[in-house]
Amino acid sequence: DQPMALPELGTGLTVKECREGRGIFATEELSVGREVLNCQPFSYVISEGRCTSTCAHCLMRPKSLQRCCRCKVNHYCNTACQTSDWSFHQWECRVMKSVIPRRPTHLERHVLRLLCKAKSYSNSSELSILCSSECLLVW
Repeated sequence: DQPMALPELGTGLTVKECREGRGIFATEELSVGREVLNCQPFSYVISEGRCTSTCAHCLMRPKSLQRCCRCKVNHYCNTACQTSDWSFHQWECRVMKSVIPRRPTHLERHVLRLLCKAKSYSNSSELSILCSSECLLVW
């Protein structure tokens, strides 16, 4: 099998299978400081220790943040960040609000965010059930 080339990475890089899985490998000398990969993650959440100091959307750490007034878990730099995150946060917000005063762990929030992300790609009624408050209470 030929390794798959990644044109968006430019020349000198390729993807290969190895014992540990799939990885990006240099096929030529790379200059110090060269950006090798820049992409948005499929899903992420802020860990418990940084929730109150990191924007849940842009991951910046400004001096002050606004807390989501519904679930009281996610924090945002400003209204623009909160609005941009709302397409995914609206589903998790509803679930997190329903379990107050319990605060979900970052692992629970990440699983919930993955389910919400999957819901955005499908109109499946099964995913609607998974994104209900019972899902978070079982964990």
